Amino acid sequence: MALSPEDRLIKARVALIKDKPFYGRLAMRLHLCQSNQVPTTATDGEYLYYSPEFIEKITENDIEFCVEHEIMHIVQNAFDRRPMGADPMIWNLACDYVIDTLIKDSGCTAPILDEYRGKKIYDMARDKTSEQIYKLLRENQPKCPGCEAGTPPPQHKHGNENGPCEQGNDPGQGSGGSTPGQGDGKDSPGQGGSGMPAHTCNPKGCVTGPMSKKMTEQQKSQWKQAIVGAAEYARGKGKLPGYLSDMIGKLLEPTVNWKEIVRYSAAKAFRGRYTWTRPSRRQGKGFPLRRIARDPNPKGAVIMLDTSGSISDKELIQFVSESVEILRVCKAPWVDIMLHDTDCYKVWRITKTSAEDKWEVRRGGTSHVDVFKKCLEANDKPGLIVAFTDLATDFPPDMPPCEVIWAHPKGYGENATIPWGIKVLVNMEDN
Repeated sequence: MALSPEDRLIKARVALIKDKPFYGRLAMRLHLCQSNQVPTTATDGEYLYYSPEFIEKITENDIEFCVEHEIMHIVQNAFDRRPMGADPMIWNLACDYVIDTLIKDSGCTAPILDEYRGKKIYDMARDKTSEQIYKLLRENQPKCPGCEAGTPPPQHKHGNENGPCEQGNDPGQGSGGSTPGQGDGKDSPGQGGSGMPAHTCNPKGCVTGPMSKKMTEQQKSQWKQAIVGAAEYARGKGKLPGYLSDMIGKLLEPTVNWKEIVRYSAAKAFRGRYTWTRPSRRQGKGFPLRRIARDPNPKGAVIMLDTSGSISDKELIQFVSESVEILRVCKAPWVDIMLHDTDCYKVWRITKTSAEDKWEVRRGGTSHVDVFKKCLEANDKPGLIVAFTDLATDFPPDMPPCEVIWAHPKGYGENATIPWGIKVLVNMEDN
């Protein structure tokens, strides 16, 4: 008697617990959920959605691979890593390519890997991040005539010279990781938010797909603990895949609120230096007293804002507001705001009694050469520089004589290398 699709998935999870315990233990955390809106398999961190027709026609090895694939979406934090403004379906495809290449290179022999992928895909995705693959896919993405003309859907018929655009049928989506509800814009258990479809163009034409569901902070914390525990268990059995070691290591890195780093650096820069002085005759004899000696030429702080386009106006304003408040509390005598893209085009000073709340930004390329030059040539020298940027920039040739904090928004700059200073992730949701 043939097993049902659900039984085949249960059997695959049991097999993974024995042969690949890292995946097997994590797969048991996902509830199986049959869905007619998922072409293959998908997950939202709580459910493992599957198409019964798809599960029926693939091999046992293929099913195990699909489970591994969905687990890797969670391990790689694909939900939250999506860059700001990125097309959700092309981002999902980029994650798929990277995940499948890692699994393929680990020795997986599932037939579906060669059916849905190929050497060209593996060579492109090998040793690259999902962000890098997303950029490649976006750059080489053809659009249909309606999209090129700027006509919003559904006012034009999706299609190009090859015929109507296909919905949820791209080869890159078949191996797993496709978003629940993809293809028709309808609500499904795995679809978060309002269920509003997001119009996109993928390498095969226009498609419509829902916005992806994000995990709650509690879910993310629980998954982090589960992933670390599964890794330790698999390592103890000698069955932890090598490519997972670095990923697990990053999960264990302590996270620090960006505001704490700014506060700590500002306190060092502006608190003054301690000296010992003997008491005056009026005070009488006694031990030397410790006091703070203030700099007669006090240095202030500079906040550099990269306005090239990656960071929204709302984020720029929020970052300035919160940073200025921290610097004031830490006794910064003055704070200069410097707006720049490739060139520094606006500078103003915020003091205890003055501020500028309304300002227009210029959107262009990104470079920190000119803004650092103008900053260090100014009459008032900074004791601390905080640069809010996506880090896709040209760095100045020389290190300045003060501490620099390179603050980057979530989704940008994670893999960038800085020449000096401190690099910190800015999550505007941090308290």
